[in-house]
Amino acid sequence: MFMIALLMSISIVFDISQKIKDFIDNQLGVWDVITGYYIHFVVLYSNMFSSLIVFLSVIWFTSLMASRTEIVPILSGGVSFNRFLRPYFIAATILTVYSLFMNHYIVPYSNKKRTEFESKNTGFLPTKRNTFLEVEKGVLVYYDQLDIRSFDVQHLWVENWQQNEHGEWKMVSSIQARQAIGDSTSNTWQLRNYFIREIKPDREIVRKGVILDTVLSFKGLDLGQREETATALITEELNEYRRKEIEKGSESVVNIDLERYQRSALPFATYILTLIGVAVSSRKTRGGIGVNIALGLSATMIYIFFQRMGQVAAVNSGLHPIIAVWLPNIIFAVIAYLFYRKAPK
Repeated sequence: MFMIALLMSISIVFDISQKIKDFIDNQLGVWDVITGYYIHFVVLYSNMFSSLIVFLSVIWFTSLMASRTEIVPILSGGVSFNRFLRPYFIAATILTVYSLFMNHYIVPYSNKKRTEFESKNTGFLPTKRNTFLEVEKGVLVYYDQLDIRSFDVQHLWVENWQQNEHGEWKMVSSIQARQAIGDSTSNTWQLRNYFIREIKPDREIVRKGVILDTVLSFKGLDLGQREETATALITEELNEYRRKEIEKGSESVVNIDLERYQRSALPFATYILTLIGVAVSSRKTRGGIGVNIALGLSATMIYIFFQRMGQVAAVNSGLHPIIAVWLPNIIFAVIAYLFYRKAPK
């Protein structure tokens, strides 16, 4: 709890420095900011880095025991190193189960509240650009820019395709609009400077005009949401959201898969990092606690580096998301085994 309070305090200070102007411009009180945003901020990041915080805590605590020569008499008294590890792994199990529950159910709800607050009260730029997707079978949509908050679309192009009895797909109609304003809950749209083309078996019908209120087969929410949308859905909702994005041909499926796998991979890192922490800090060293803490911080940075590297490889190089997410755990599991073999027994 001390390590969480320490790291979250530093994080909040940096975050406030970026958002304080938005808070003042929206005339938000301290209580509004704390309850509406920073409670959820702490829930997200303290749980996201819980395994790393546990790692630093284990190093700190065990190094303190080693510096006071408490571990040597334990091992000399006939207690095996595996028996010495047992309380650590009991605690790690409790924390892992807690973190799994948080990741799959509590944190998504908290993220939803946090993103709603950000969208309403901060300088978040809610735009998606140059997107092509299939919102449903046979309905292709392209747009230059989408405002996620108001569902104001610039340069919308919609094509409707149908499959004939021979299995061939043919376009039956297309809609072009310089601007389209939609709704998040209904299929009603207002098209501005529009051009509509209907292709009949024997002729084509063309219509154009300045403003047209109409109903399309999709709503504004189907065209795009915040990148953080996946983090605001519990696992069951996330799986359903993934299925819909696959049907659309959306590029966000990789990010959704990364989020799905991270929810389980990050908590299990607690076991690996706990073993490394105990193995490294159970030996009394000349540099004392400071050396072990420095080593722990270095290992933390390396872990985060591998984590980010895997995510980038998944998005840009086609690496399977489950490999990208579990890669840091696999690498550090090997490192943990090597440290365990060399630990004082």
